[in-house]
Amino acid sequence: MKFISVLWLSFLLVVSGCSSTVSNISSSASTGVDKLNFKSLEDKKLFVMFGIEKNNINILSIKNSADEYELSSVDSDNSKLDFDDGDQLKGCIGVSSQSEYFPCDSYYANSVFQERSADVAGILAGAILWPVGVIAIVGGGAKSMFTQTDLDQDSILKVGRYIDNELAGSQYKLMAAIDQYNSNLISDIKPVSILLTTPKKIYDAISNAKTTGELVQLSIIIDRLEGSPVEITASSLNQREEPKSRAKVLSRLKQGTIVYPKAEKNGWINVGKGWVSEKFTKPIKEKFKIAINLRENKVNFSNNSRYLLANNNIKSSDVQKVLNDKAALAGISQTDIYKLTARRLSLVDKEAFTKAKKVSSIQSYNAYLKKHPDGKFVAEATALREPLWFNFAKNNNTVIAYQSFLEAYPTSQYYTETRKLWFELAKASHTKDGFRAFLSEYKQTSIENTAANSLEMIWIEEIKALGLYSELALFLKELPQSTYKADISYAHKNCSKIAVTFKTSSNICVINYLKMDSLRAQADFNGYARAYALSGEVDDFNQAQNLASTLVEKQIIEYFALLALTDKSRMFSLKIVDEHEYIGSSEHFTFFAQEKDSSEAKIKGKVELSIKENSPFNIEHGAYSVNVNLHMKASYFNQRRSDWLGNKDWNDLQEKSTNLTFRISGDKPVAKQNYDYGNYTIAYKDVGSMGGYTLYYLDKEVEFDATVNSFHPNHSMKIF
Repeated sequence: MKFISVLWLSFLLVVSGCSSTVSNISSSASTGVDKLNFKSLEDKKLFVMFGIEKNNINILSIKNSADEYELSSVDSDNSKLDFDDGDQLKGCIGVSSQSEYFPCDSYYANSVFQERSADVAGILAGAILWPVGVIAIVGGGAKSMFTQTDLDQDSILKVGRYIDNELAGSQYKLMAAIDQYNSNLISDIKPVSILLTTPKKIYDAISNAKTTGELVQLSIIIDRLEGSPVEITASSLNQREEPKSRAKVLSRLKQGTIVYPKAEKNGWINVGKGWVSEKFTKPIKEKFKIAINLRENKVNFSNNSRYLLANNNIKSSDVQKVLNDKAALAGISQTDIYKLTARRLSLVDKEAFTKAKKVSSIQSYNAYLKKHPDGKFVAEATALREPLWFNFAKNNNTVIAYQSFLEAYPTSQYYTETRKLWFELAKASHTKDGFRAFLSEYKQTSIENTAANSLEMIWIEEIKALGLYSELALFLKELPQSTYKADISYAHKNCSKIAVTFKTSSNICVINYLKMDSLRAQADFNGYARAYALSGEVDDFNQAQNLASTLVEKQIIEYFALLALTDKSRMFSLKIVDEHEYIGSSEHFTFFAQEKDSSEAKIKGKVELSIKENSPFNIEHGAYSVNVNLHMKASYFNQRRSDWLGNKDWNDLQEKSTNLTFRISGDKPVAKQNYDYGNYTIAYKDVGSMGGYTLYYLDKEVEFDATVNSFHPNHSMKIF
């Protein structure tokens, strides 16, 4: 790093040759001032008190010790002054034989009157110390000068105008160059120090530049700046008393702190109080360069973006080139990038539609619509495709062609014409599938109704002929107003029962029901027998009975008669024979059990089923299995006596059923079956130790009831 004193020495040589530029420098304390001899100082220090008025800089006194000054009163006085009204601004600087100058007292280190910028230091050092004779030793910038903070810019710049020294002039030229982004304004300032301005001024200039030309000029100005401050790059950097890694730590500087180097030694730089390692610093000029690059990106992007957003004669590839340059997008906001991205997408959309329109085919418009479903030209592309697609469907004249067209354009201007063409195609095919495909678009117009009637006729005949029971549900779903709806619904409702009765399937039952007219039209036993099984109509029974000639046919008629008999008790009689056995004491009566032991009985017996002599008709031809339900009821009286649980009387009813099957025929009109319900308690008594007891017993005889549930032939009669 270039030691900053070299800069200031070269500047001071210029100032020493231009003493006439100082407008008014006086001494109110000539004693000491006239006798000032730098060579006699050796390692001693002198402390100069100065004062600045609107048009004058006065050396008030020079003393050997800062303690001889009341520096706190200087602060107090300066805090109240008004420079423009003629008040005097006071300050103090120390000068040593080591070619250094420094604050008079550490008191100023954190003073609100401290100012470390070159604006203050350069003017005060150059103007005040030059008449003392030590101008070649101190020249500004590297140490602090003191003034009231809020007066720095206005007061010091005004003083610079009044004394018009070389440093002040250089400062103005640099500030003007930065304000105007004009490097030619500082062409006669060599070298130029960054300390003549502030980093904020430079950053502001960079941020406000509107063209790349302005940024080039600023880059030239920054390149010519010398004595650049540095920025601390470590998160926390020790400031040490000496340029050594083990030296005493004076303070810690935070990352981002900007400091002004005074000296350099063995990789260490002096920043005022102490030393910091140079490797953890970075010249702030590098950040200016980065800022210029980012600003140049923004300026270029802004110019490109403005052009690309406003010009209607550009291509999407023009926008893509800008978006592809990732380095040029550094520092650009996502909002600005999004605007340009949206512009590119809009152009891509427009270009794709223009291409599709130029080809003007179903395929070209389909390609556009698939790739740009939310594009600006979707409606226009869809409208342009419609007549092309209709003509294609018309020329192709297929179900798929018409169907796909109407799916894409359900409200098409060609809807009616398309439906007519499709209907003619279905009518020509005269097939179930042809009409079904046509009626997938069913709006109940006259054409659709005609097609539905044609479909109904073709489809129901196919179902009847082929026994396509599985299609009936689909038939009713697609033709809900069919004239066959009531018949099919009745068949579905009753065929489960009929199928069980006649040992067939519901499918066969329904199909035969739909063919009822054709069954009767056969005019034979099978036709009428099946018709009666499905309809239950007396005429069908009578016709079948008259035509029955074989044994099997007569058995079927006999079975029909049995099924038609609602009150089965008119046909059969049931007799129950109780054969229960008592177990235990022979004294089994209930009142004995109360006094003696408990007793049980095995409930069993026989049921006899027979055909009544006066039954409505005789069983002559068939053999049948008759199912009988036998129901038993046992009623008990219960009693409990207890001092602990209390006294209670109640009744219980136990019931149980069992099914018995009897086989009867004309040759065997009587059949018997045994029943056995197992052991049942007749009476029971349990006496407790304190006289209490629990007792229950049958309060009447066990009751039985038998009813005929169902019957069916012993072998299949094959009605269907």
